[in-house]
Amino acid sequence: MSIFCRFLLASWVCVLSACVSTGHSFNASNIGQLIPGQSTYSDVALNLGAPPEKVYRQVDGTYIAWWMHKTSFINDGFYGRQSVAFEFTAGNHLLRMTDSTNILVEPWARTRLMGLKPSAAVPPALF
Repeated sequence: MSIFCRFLLASWVCVLSACVSTGHSFNASNIGQLIPGQSTYSDVALNLGAPPEKVYRQVDGTYIAWWMHKTSFINDGFYGRQSVAFEFTAGNHLLRMTDSTNILVEPWARTRLMGLKPSAAVPPALF
């Protein structure tokens, strides 16, 4: 093996060893299928394919489950981050999506997931 090949191999080993991942990797591609009031905590966890990273319990029995995943390459020189948080009732039913970062959801599905009513079309201003 030539010196160049050894150097190249050693360089790749160093680059790959500089990768760091935190949280649970999850699949957010089917989030739009979740329905507030019908979907349960189990449905959400199954849909995302991973358990939440954190769960914040509230005094009234509701709770917020937060899925997050971050991958860093070369000491934060390049990184990818995804997160989504859902609020659940004390009976484990989905109330709403409370937050998301780098999650692609159709606008109509995002509105429904966030518990918002679709807004009526605002007529254009007359001048």
